[in-house]
Amino acid sequence: MIRHVSTCLWLRYVLLLLPAAGGCIDTAGGEQVPAVLPSAETALTPQNVYHELCEDLLSPATELAIFRGDAGRVNAQQAAALIRCIGELRSHLERRVKGTESPTAYPYVERLLFIRQTAPSCISAEKLDRCVRALVQAGAGVNDFDKTTPEMQSSALHRALTDPELGELCRFLMDKGANTRAKNGAGESALVCASAGNHAALLKSLLATSGKRALGPALARACALGNVDAVRELLSLGASANTAPSGVPLLLTATACGHINRELKPAADPRAARYAQIAEMLLRKGADPKAADPATGRTALMFACVNGMEELALKLQEGGASATAATLPGQGRRISVAECALLGGCSRVVEKILPVAKYNPSDPYSCRLFLAACAGGILPVVEQGFPHMGPAWDEVWGAEGSTFMPLVEAARYGRMNVVQFLVEKGMNPDVYPYTGETPLLASCRGGYTDVARYLLEKGADPNRASYVTDPLTTACAQGNKELVTLLLEHGATPQSRLLAGTQVCPLAAAVRAGQADSVKSLLDKGMQITSAARAAVMSCRSGRIVRRLSRSAGQDFIAHMRLFRAIEVGNLPAVRRCLNEGVTIETRDAHGYTPLMVALLTGRHDIADFLLEHGADKEAQVSASQPATALWLACRMGRTEAVKRLLDIGASAEAPGRDGTLMTPLTVACWYDHREVVRLLLERGAKRDACVESGGYNARTVAEICDNNALRNLLNPPPPRRTRRR
Repeated sequence: MIRHVSTCLWLRYVLLLLPAAGGCIDTAGGEQVPAVLPSAETALTPQNVYHELCEDLLSPATELAIFRGDAGRVNAQQAAALIRCIGELRSHLERRVKGTESPTAYPYVERLLFIRQTAPSCISAEKLDRCVRALVQAGAGVNDFDKTTPEMQSSALHRALTDPELGELCRFLMDKGANTRAKNGAGESALVCASAGNHAALLKSLLATSGKRALGPALARACALGNVDAVRELLSLGASANTAPSGVPLLLTATACGHINRELKPAADPRAARYAQIAEMLLRKGADPKAADPATGRTALMFACVNGMEELALKLQEGGASATAATLPGQGRRISVAECALLGGCSRVVEKILPVAKYNPSDPYSCRLFLAACAGGILPVVEQGFPHMGPAWDEVWGAEGSTFMPLVEAARYGRMNVVQFLVEKGMNPDVYPYTGETPLLASCRGGYTDVARYLLEKGADPNRASYVTDPLTTACAQGNKELVTLLLEHGATPQSRLLAGTQVCPLAAAVRAGQADSVKSLLDKGMQITSAARAAVMSCRSGRIVRRLSRSAGQDFIAHMRLFRAIEVGNLPAVRRCLNEGVTIETRDAHGYTPLMVALLTGRHDIADFLLEHGADKEAQVSASQPATALWLACRMGRTEAVKRLLDIGASAEAPGRDGTLMTPLTVACWYDHREVVRLLLERGAKRDACVESGGYNARTVAEICDNNALRNLLNPPPPRRTRRR
């Protein structure tokens, strides 16, 4: 009986994932291709590749996720390029499956790798490997690439080489004749790309075709990314340890953890040990320990000290690195090696270069050394300098408008010894500089529970918020349930706040972090379920959290999530069932989208028609800050059919939305070069010169900015030619 029930549940789940049209997958052209999935015994064919990719990568839900920013850190332009690429790939694969297009008519392999390179979460490395091998075996070219955009020109091999997870696929492409002599659109050779992907085993074979001139750029990329194996192999192949691309020595890149332009403050980089290993390898190969940036005066010793690489800093000193160097004027403020050593907590370096220090409250340099010692946890220097600063340091320094309060700095980096010393000497544990960041909030940002506990025991206010957040919300966002419990025990009030025009909600932060225990603690303390928490639960993957919030709110969030999932996969019966169970037709997902918006943007027009027949609001807006309607979103994504349907039912063609600035549907369609949408809007009477806000763009301006002749011709058609009468 149990086996029978589990089988029924599995079948129900599978049926939910398939569209309502009898297990067929709708193609862009309206035809249906039978969903014949490959078995474990059969080899993967182009037809099987198409159906396997249609489950995730080529599904409309993936395009919507990219558009909303769920598929990784891609900007708006990258998202538009990805969506366009997925649409093209789907169309070409459909024609390939039907046999109406040759295997080499489209760069299938390069386009798949482009999607993976831009948004790795869209397709796993394993699935990509299987699909690429099947397409190549069926005749797809390994050296074909998109030649329409010069800066995007890159072969499949170059894209694969930059991915650390695709080593075996790189070998396969090379065995199939991939061109290892070519360069990508950025002028990088295959050797440079392999060093970026840390494919150390391939470097020796690629050196023969890339040439020794590529060793320097390849080593620079490997150092910047912290690829230890690639650096070791390149040095063994003869790369110079004193290479200085753009004038910056590689030793400086390594000690700076790949971030040369970062401010000289303690950086808790988890890869610091790897970069220190790279720096030591460079030193053994003859790198100059006195390496410095000629533009700023920053030295490798400074970066090693501020990043806590104490052993490396001592080796650099033994090699002759200057301990009295300082950054050049014009770099914000001059910073010395001593200050960097104090910031990074390198006590042995401090003992060597700062054996005796006399502090003067009126000397700015002494003040900076004292603050650096607080941040680095060098207690002897703090004890030596504190009598000269006085117990009222916090009031005096705060009046000068500094954000670097001694106690705040010590708490920010979890320096418990300095925090205890300063508080015992009379410093206010709840000091409130003009930035609003208290020592308690600073310790919560860093996740230092012991420091937060000590400050709370000494009277710090757990409800004192800065201009942007509060301690409880910060702890919830980090998923630190121990810190959340500690704050609640000491009187933190679980409530939503409006800070800097943004709603800050501890419950929403805990839901997004997936912390069920923190959610329970907040609800037990009387936290109300806010609109921010409702939006967060719609994207939550923890069933425990969703069920608990559903019981507390008296609202079945699971049914709401099931509604949007049914829309994404095109299951109209499931949509009808969810609405019959009481889910409102204007419910919102985590991004503020209504069911109608999701149906139109995923191409589920039968569901959209059903929702409109049952009263869905075609003019509903996403939010107050994003007043976009379904029509505007469809124009932004280039959904021509959705735009046509909305215009047919009377949707406003001038309702604006926000993409940086407020734009009309016509303007945003021009901005992302959706010409079919532009043509349709113009036919329906959209205004070419409409400008929503002062200083904003209209459609004609966008065409000039993009220097797009096709858009110019659409927006400025030539006047009709007059015929002469005889």
